[in-house]
Amino acid sequence: MKTSRILVTALTFALASCVSHQGPGSDWPKPVALKSLSQLGGVYANKGQGGGTYGRKLYDLIDGQLHISDKRGERTELRPAADGKTIHVLLRDGKGKLLQSKVLREKDDFIVEKSGLSVKVPSNIGETGVGNLGVFVGDASVVVRPSADGGLLGEESEFGAGFFGFMIPIAASKKENYYWPVLGR
Repeated sequence: MKTSRILVTALTFALASCVSHQGPGSDWPKPVALKSLSQLGGVYANKGQGGGTYGRKLYDLIDGQLHISDKRGERTELRPAADGKTIHVLLRDGKGKLLQSKVLREKDDFIVEKSGLSVKVPSNIGETGVGNLGVFVGDASVVVRPSADGGLLGEESEFGAGFFGFMIPIAASKKENYYWPVLGR
């Protein structure tokens, strides 16, 4: 009896888990070490390659949004300030009209690492209560780095675990890579 409970528990956990890992495209340029924020300055296609059918919008990823948004911008501009501690991020439509902007500050919004710009993402912690079917805790990270051709490469990672209906354990892991071509400097 004890063995069957352990088996059922193990199978439930295994079947209630999912993993999605999408590596970089074979034809994408190689990453370049990030030495200063000025390497990130430029105008990039907002919709990236990779990440399945939808691609990923650069503005959303840098803004810390881990979901597909309905923003219609076609270009994302990154304008690092001369002080090396802030980045102006501008979302523009196809005609250059400004749709949205944000200022990112070092330590508050990002950390500069050799591997790239590590963007701080809001913690993804589910709450229990009316309307929720369980409890879930998670973590996410986003890294954006320059590529050898002047574009940007990105990596988005998410992990979470919890209980559905407060009884069935679930776990999920996702890691996706993206590429945004440079449109101008």
